Amino acid sequence: EYYSELEKAAKNGLNINSWLNYFSDTVKIAQDIAKKEVDFVLNKTRFYASFAEKLNKRQAKMVARIFSAGRKGFEGGISTHKYESITKCSNRTASRDLSDLLEKGIITLLQGGGGRSTRYELVIVKSRNLVI
Repeated sequence: EYYSELEKAAKNGLNINSWLNYFSDTVKIAQDIAKKEVDFVLNKTRFYASFAEKLNKRQAKMVARIFSAGRKGFEGGISTHKYESITKCSNRTASRDLSDLLEKGIITLLQGGGGRSTRYELVIVKSRNLVI
């Protein structure tokens, strides 16, 4: 795309407005991506600052797996079955751990789930004192 836009600008004589528009749009896109990456790292840091000491080893393993998915997120949320698979624990242990995380405010229920389709997601810590 870059070379295509550069070639168009070269063929337009001294009018490089289209190339400048392309270039500024590309810079804006890169800035938006960089901001999202920084926000993700800050949210991850705030999460661990708020909750790291409240997690048992299985819970910490699950949280690390969620964060390893990056800013695009953990597709489909956290289910009891996913928790079992990732932490290699029984269904009862997964249910207890998820209930514990929910009670501590570390995860929240996703909309539209119930029973076997219950899904959770990590809370986002906006500041040290405000958890949403």
